[in-house]
Amino acid sequence: MKIFTSRWLFLVLVSTSFGVFSITRLTGENMELAVLLSTVTVLIIGIVLERMLPYSMHWNKPKGDFGDDLVSTVVLFGLVVPFVKYIAPICVISMYGLMPADMTLEIFPTDLNFASQLVIALLIIEFGRYWVHRWHHSIGFLWWLHALHHSSERLYSINNFRFHPLNYVFNFLLSTFPLMIVGVPSEVLLGYLAISQPIIMLQHANIDLRSGFLNYVFNTNELHALASLSVAIRGKQKLRWGVDYLGHRIWYVYVSEKRKFAETNRPVFSKWLLPR
Repeated sequence: MKIFTSRWLFLVLVSTSFGVFSITRLTGENMELAVLLSTVTVLIIGIVLERMLPYSMHWNKPKGDFGDDLVSTVVLFGLVVPFVKYIAPICVISMYGLMPADMTLEIFPTDLNFASQLVIALLIIEFGRYWVHRWHHSIGFLWWLHALHHSSERLYSINNFRFHPLNYVFNFLLSTFPLMIVGVPSEVLLGYLAISQPIIMLQHANIDLRSGFLNYVFNTNELHALASLSVAIRGKQKLRWGVDYLGHRIWYVYVSEKRKFAETNRPVFSKWLLPR
């Protein structure tokens, strides 16, 4: 069971989340609620498995950081996310109100089938998230905001939400907000979230997942752990990753090798061919 969990948990959870979303979309049920419930479920599963199948036993030991991480999580999901969700549509409506009546920015190809729209939205959002994350690691002011996310001495599920509010806002403005301006349907954005949210919930999870070929597709917790290690060793200027799962794979290719990392001798992805 542990071997199956280690190899296939990532794929099972992402597939289940999108499957639940697809069913609710086809049956006319509440898609937003479906995405929310899937997201919370994946987070809970991750927290439980950190005790049962830890990547590093040391990362399960408290370091006086849980209080800060909990406060950051509450602020993020209790204040920042609802505020952005409320204000973004108002901003879009205001922009259109300032434009000439015969002018429109609604150029998103809504005449295509849902799958094609979802792929287009995914590529655009991931492209934006890749660049904003890159800038957060290379521009002084943005790094000052983003450094909070890398300030923990360990990786575990909750500290994935250790974010400066402005960091989250910048991420949103340069990834999702442009799609809202050009008229992306809400169900397409929810479909994207059904795929991306389980990935985000697992990115910092201290679980011994060995996702194999999935590392070529998703930014798994294996890759994310190495990214955080790279920041600690090399500094802000050296890390060039996509935030979620596609951006870094478009721009980078990895070669796996055996190397001691955390407490185990296991394959990690430590050599990167960087575009210059």
